[in-house]
Amino acid sequence: MKSTDTPARRPGSLDDLLVKVGRGDRDAFGQLYDRITPLLLSRRQVGGATPDEAADQVRAGLVRLWRDAPGYPPGSGAMAWIWHHSHP
Repeated sequence: MKSTDTPARRPGSLDDLLVKVGRGDRDAFGQLYDRITPLLLSRRQVGGATPDEAADQVRAGLVRLWRDAPGYPPGSGAMAWIWHHSHP
């Protein structure tokens, strides 16, 4: 592999979806949304947010995720990147 090549991504992986979202792929965002929203909601509620507060926080976080996705460095740990960029 050349130093300019990116590592192969498994189709449908969080890494793959984030790269596609970074390119403006709305279908990939929908898939990512379906996979991560329950985790994000749960984490917010465990942290003490009410269900309504958690939903508002996750909604705002997903907007940030959409905005920041073009800067996602492939292969850098998708879930950690998601947690960081979706946190209020």
